[in-house]
Amino acid sequence: MSDGLLDIYSELHRSMSQFIHFVLGAAGGGIAFAVHQTSGEPFSPAMIPIGAAVIFWAISFFSGLVALQRRQSFLTLNFNIIQFKKNAYEQLPEAHIYLAKEFERAKTDLESAGSKPLFWMTSQRWSLFVGALAYLAGHIWQMSLVK
Repeated sequence: MSDGLLDIYSELHRSMSQFIHFVLGAAGGGIAFAVHQTSGEPFSPAMIPIGAAVIFWAISFFSGLVALQRRQSFLTLNFNIIQFKKNAYEQLPEAHIYLAKEFERAKTDLESAGSKPLFWMTSQRWSLFVGALAYLAGHIWQMSLVK
């Protein structure tokens, strides 16, 4: 891989990881804020959307953790394929047939693993957004009840 492509890949990986961590922080902060703002408040039906917001933010947080774990697994698998390929050629130059079979199997695993972090990142982002909407709905509802 050329230096330019490696730089772009590294920047892409870094920015995706930063985004996941940012949304993790936002979800955790949303949960803490909602709990703090509603502590000591009597239960009312207007609290239901706020409870739903906390649930969505918890889903967002969980999705972010899974996305990080899946990305780590994807990168580890990718690294292992490259390392395996390099070591196999150095140790057994005549083992091309075995290497081709193992490489195809690992490539299939890598392709299926590559889409999983994107699903969890999308889930993380949308559940954060839906949680924010639910919190706003509950807050507006509570404000409308104040006389």
